[in-house]
Amino acid sequence: MQIIINEGNDVPKIIRIPTGLLTNRISAFIAAHTAMKESGITARQLCTLMKAVKEYRKDHPEWALVEVGSEDSPSVRIII
Repeated sequence: MQIIINEGNDVPKIIRIPTGLLTNRISAFIAAHTAMKESGITARQLCTLMKAVKEYRKDHPEWALVEVGSEDSPSVRIII
């Protein structure tokens, strides 16, 4: 996963996070435990979601999960 922050200068800031850290079962269980209070999502549902994200990523390697920006402010793009 890459988080790309472009503040309008020549070189954007790029933060790289191994996707495996975000899409493994341990992370899913930790996230589900935290999110269960708010949304009622279970660890099994979150594992299924992470599996689907990994499969989609294989077919679409430059898939942008989030793209935010305007002319006045920095733009942020999260690629999984």
